[in-house]
Amino acid sequence: MKSAVLCAYDTPKPTPSDWFECPADGYYPDPYNCHIYFVCVSENAWEFHCPAHLYYNPVKRVSRVVPFRSKRCRNHLPNDGT
Repeated sequence: MKSAVLCAYDTPKPTPSDWFECPADGYYPDPYNCHIYFVCVSENAWEFHCPAHLYYNPVKRVSRVVPFRSKRCRNHLPNDGT
């Protein structure tokens, strides 16, 4: 769980998701918020939050500082100013 360690410091504890459906065990970006990703284990989705100003990179499975190279993140940044 390399990315969970890198994203989980100074953030809320992971919580079970009541809406994300796991296609299989693994790591998945939130389709609406680039600060959030899911870790799926045995059909259960756990929601993780990256620290402020970091965005989840699904290729490297870590939080990164530079999100704007991703078209998905440019189009789905949250309105909270982060």
